[in-house]
Amino acid sequence: MKFYSSEGVEHVTPADKVIELEQAETAVDTEREWTIEREVFTRLCAHWFSAGPHPEEVLQRVFAATADRRPDLLGELTRHEITLAREESMRGRRWRLRALFAGRGEDWRVRYAAIVSTLSVAFAEANRPEIERMTLSEALCVGACRTEPREATETLSRVLERLFCTGCDPRCVVQQTFALTGWLFRDLQLNMSLDGLGKLFGEQRATQSWRSKIYVEGMLREAGFRGCKAGWQKPESAVDSYRNAAKGNQNRRNGRRFHSQTTKH
Repeated sequence: MKFYSSEGVEHVTPADKVIELEQAETAVDTEREWTIEREVFTRLCAHWFSAGPHPEEVLQRVFAATADRRPDLLGELTRHEITLAREESMRGRRWRLRALFAGRGEDWRVRYAAIVSTLSVAFAEANRPEIERMTLSEALCVGACRTEPREATETLSRVLERLFCTGCDPRCVVQQTFALTGWLFRDLQLNMSLDGLGKLFGEQRATQSWRSKIYVEGMLREAGFRGCKAGWQKPESAVDSYRNAAKGNQNRRNGRRFHSQTTKH
């Protein structure tokens, strides 16, 4: 309630002052929490991709963090599989590569050679050496005192829940990690093209684009965001232009390429 003197000057009651201070403190706490969340997410991505966009190494770091902080998300795996998923050893690497490419029709050694070849070209084009690895503890210790605040722990938990939202299949988790990180931090993926990223997983360019659209854009739209396009994606206006230009085009009629019967003489 507001009170005024006979001269029309507003007087602030003690109760109003307390409410005002509480609201100011809440605003400061909210801004602090949001700042910490952004920094933690940025540092987590740097931790996962510090050696570059290598699917097997990203898998190891994501699953190691999950085993330490959210083991409940790994309920579908045996204890032995969890050990191999996080273990920095040759047998762990073999398990991760087999898990990434199981049922793909190629030996994991062939896929590993393709990854190394693709990344060697990407590093050369980016002219960027490998970044010194950031540990998980370093990623979570933010602020001047470099300790792990409660907000950092909660942010990590929420990020892991999002990455494991469809289960703990290693290939799926890593692909979603690539999609989410690439949405905001393409430099951590050496600014590789979608075609280049597809080669890391034995996929086509269109699959990478589809995954970003379904996974990341869908997640943002569920949260109520609009204009869910990353800076490197074509705007909706361009998509509409392509759609309008293709109206009446029948060269893919019935799901396959259609050749006109008209011939030139």
